[in-house]
Amino acid sequence: MNVIYIACTLVVVVCVFYLATTYFKINKIKPDDTYLSSLPIKIISINGKNYDIWIVEDEDKRQRGLMYVKDMKKTSGMLFIFDSTSIYPIWMKNTVIPLDIIWISEEGNVVFIKENAKPCDSTIDALCHTIIPTSPARFILELNAGQVQKLGLKVGENINFKQ
Repeated sequence: MNVIYIACTLVVVVCVFYLATTYFKINKIKPDDTYLSSLPIKIISINGKNYDIWIVEDEDKRQRGLMYVKDMKKTSGMLFIFDSTSIYPIWMKNTVIPLDIIWISEEGNVVFIKENAKPCDSTIDALCHTIIPTSPARFILELNAGQVQKLGLKVGENINFKQ
């Protein structure tokens, strides 16, 4: 019984440490007007409409995402590229604009969509709401809120951005 208690305690301590370090790291991110201009851009076509997409592939940039971005052209967005397929939750900490968030499989199929994800107001919300997809993905695409509906995009459709 003592071994189970010690193991459970150790797991809880590790989880709390991980969450605390992630929380404090994200809280150190500050607005930077040059951030987006430093990212590579790729043009992708979704249902016949072209989008200029910022590409983020490393952990620091994925954690920052679209934090503090005040506005984007309707035909802009951000593509998060992960090293492997998994369940990747998203939260809207320090995000100013509402977004449509699309989780995409390795093959380019849409596996989960969260439309009109609202920015988190950390002055009201002690912890920002986390959006957890129901299916694993390799990529996450963030577009301005309303774009999924405008495109008629549905789970199961293919987005070909590997040109």
